[in-house]
Amino acid sequence: MKKQTTLTKVFYAALLIFAGACSTKIDFRNDIIRTATLTVILAPNSDTTTELKLATGSVTYDVDSLIQHSTHTNPGGFDINQLVTAKINACFVNIVQHGLTDDLSNFQSCSISCYTDIEPTPKIASLPFISDAIAYQSVFTTSPSENLKNYLINTNGSHVKTFHYTFSGKLRRPLEDTLRCDIKIDLKLHLEKTEVVHSKASDYIPHK
Repeated sequence: MKKQTTLTKVFYAALLIFAGACSTKIDFRNDIIRTATLTVILAPNSDTTTELKLATGSVTYDVDSLIQHSTHTNPGGFDINQLVTAKINACFVNIVQHGLTDDLSNFQSCSISCYTDIEPTPKIASLPFISDAIAYQSVFTTSPSENLKNYLINTNGSHVKTFHYTFSGKLRRPLEDTLRCDIKIDLKLHLEKTEVVHSKASDYIPHK
């Protein structure tokens, strides 16, 4: 009987090697990170006939570090290499300095295009129609379903460091004074990682 018990334990130990060590767990997290603020200056302009490129600017920050900081409460955390999808959740524009008569209602429409140092094709968030009412902040819209992962990390594993923005618009009436605008983008990220689950041999060996 003792010999049989020993053989049984050997059997279950072997089962652990071939089955237990191969078991995996998929961990995931949906997270929203906010990009660094870019401030652009819109100079006075009287052209109300055409779409104007009014300002450009770039901002540099480490998306990988943002992900690691945001997910550090998860066991093991996440990094940009576990990124599955990245989508624009919202694009915020806030006028922080303006003249007496100038605000967003000076525009009929506005758009913000963005590209990164690893993906040069611009993506656009827009306000296709702006009400003629005083406003100093707004949320620009974009395609919520488009995966922009390739703007943050490429196939070689290089990840983004710099974002480039262009502010364009068609004026309803002239800008009489300088506008100072802050631009921020919220990115909705889906992260996944697969981990090997190591079990104890005692979990597989029956006890009397």
